[in-house]
Amino acid sequence: MVIGAVALTAGYRYLRPGDLKPIGSEWYIKSESAYWFGHSSSWDDLYRKSGLWFVRVDSHVSRYRYYAPDCVLFESGLHKIRERNTGVAVPDVVVAACGAHNPIALELNAEGRTLYEEEGLRTLYQAGYSQRAGAWQPVSSEVTPIARIRELANQQPSYRRDWREHASFEMKMY
Repeated sequence: MVIGAVALTAGYRYLRPGDLKPIGSEWYIKSESAYWFGHSSSWDDLYRKSGLWFVRVDSHVSRYRYYAPDCVLFESGLHKIRERNTGVAVPDVVVAACGAHNPIALELNAEGRTLYEEEGLRTLYQAGYSQRAGAWQPVSSEVTPIARIRELANQQPSYRRDWREHASFEMKMY
């Protein structure tokens, strides 16, 4: 009886990595940290529950937001991998992960600033000083509706652990 309880507990810990924080539906965030050679570092990993398993979708994610019923937008280190492989600087990348599909990378303008809003992803361009307002104001902005992002993300093939190697840069947001 005791051996069965220990095995069940150990199995559950394997199925569910510790310290997962639910962010909506089947999506979870796990905060990690490390200390290397006198420097500390921390980051978040994104997980999705798939049956009994918790699958790590991406590591080192930042600025994430859940959109019902089953999507998460987040910033990923994906663009740094692409930059390292090509030697060409690339803009920041926001990734959309919806349901059990491969995430899709949304490429952003290097000068843009993104905001996760209720209706979708807003990109602010060319902030400038407004004499009338007496403050910095965005010159222009663009909203990509979450419905459009969800539509593109749901067209992706079923989730694969090696999705980064096949990441689609379908949407150019500039």
